[in-house]
Amino acid sequence: MANWSKHLIGVPAGVRSWLTDRASLTQKLRTGCVNFSVQGVRQRVGHLLADESAIAGVSATRTAWVREVTLTCADRPLVYAHSILPHGSLVGAWKLLMVLGARPLGASLFTDARVRRAQLEYCRLRARHPLYQRAVARLEYFPEFLWARRSQFWCGNRRIVVTEIYMPEIFSQQRYVNKDH
Repeated sequence: MANWSKHLIGVPAGVRSWLTDRASLTQKLRTGCVNFSVQGVRQRVGHLLADESAIAGVSATRTAWVREVTLTCADRPLVYAHSILPHGSLVGAWKLLMVLGARPLGASLFTDARVRRAQLEYCRLRARHPLYQRAVARLEYFPEFLWARRSQFWCGNRRIVVTEIYMPEIFSQQRYVNKDH
């Protein structure tokens, strides 16, 4: 289980700016990348991870709609995104989120004026966490940890939980760092 926190302490400025930015990560990546794409789309009904059930408001024994993708620039993985929609949230406009395919989720969330984002939480994911293991699948090496953030997006009383895991390259490539969005 990961230790998620609402506070960042001792985080390098280049990492902090990515984690704390509340604007659309999709738009930020598109701005700094000529060849942005959403790859490895996996959408299915699945069980929640141990550290997700409380934030999703769903019992750990229940299932939810799970969407996993990798956001890439020139086929290089930059962010692994893991989103969960409790079954009660799969109504109305959010039912369409089940058929996004390779379209970015952020484009839907940040263009709907009814959607509100809750406070961000942060974590260093280590190798034993299932999301770390999924995120590094396309990497050539395995870092000690990966920076991650998650938040809930609300539309009325319906929620979606989005976790974004940042690949180390995103912090070292100048073209992605300190870009206006």
